[in-house]
Amino acid sequence: QDVLTVSCGCQDVLTVSCGCQDVLTVSCGCQDALTVSCGCQDVLTVSCGSQDVLTVSCGCQDVLTVSCGCQDVLTVSCGCQDVLTVSCGCPDVLTVSCGCQDVLTVSCGCQDVLTVSCVCQDVLTVSCGCQDVLTVSCGCQDVLTVSCGCQDVLTVSCGCKDVWTVSCGCKDVLTVSCGCQDVLTVSCGCQDVLTVSCGCQDVLTVSCGCQIEQQINVIVLFIPSGKTLVNPKN
Repeated sequence: QDVLTVSCGCQDVLTVSCGCQDVLTVSCGCQDALTVSCGCQDVLTVSCGSQDVLTVSCGCQDVLTVSCGCQDVLTVSCGCQDVLTVSCGCPDVLTVSCGCQDVLTVSCGCQDVLTVSCVCQDVLTVSCGCQDVLTVSCGCQDVLTVSCGCQDVLTVSCGCKDVWTVSCGCKDVLTVSCGCQDVLTVSCGCQDVLTVSCGCQDVLTVSCGCQIEQQINVIVLFIPSGKTLVNPKN
């Protein structure tokens, strides 16, 4: 059954080959083409008035779709899920790469971006209207968060807990360094500061309304006689 049909006035062509379904159709007035090859499903479709294209290759699902009026594109590659989508009116882009989850999403009207990289979870999120950013790095929890309206920042570094927090409206700052507990706190309305340094307990406290400072240094001396001298100083 090898069939070729050409109609009058325009080129309406239908072809069906022997042994498998190789079909080509071209309609009148526009290019509506359908192709199905032998052995696997190789399909090409082009609709009238706009470029609506569907392609499915042999052995794996390689799909390309372009819709009418705007660029709606879907691509799925062979062996893994490589997906690219661009919607109409704004750039809504979704990409998933092979082997790992590399995802990029850009929403309409504002830059909402989500990225997840391969091997580890590197996540970046930027929300609409303000800069809400979340970042998680590979191997350890490096987290940066910036909230809308004020700078609320949280950072946790790798290997130790380095934490920095700045709250909205006043400077509430908490810092914890690596190896020892170096803590700095500044409260709202007045300067309440607490500092604990590494190796010894050097504490500075300034309370609200008046200046109260306290410093503690402990010195231990070992004398040849074997006795111990303890000398606290203010």
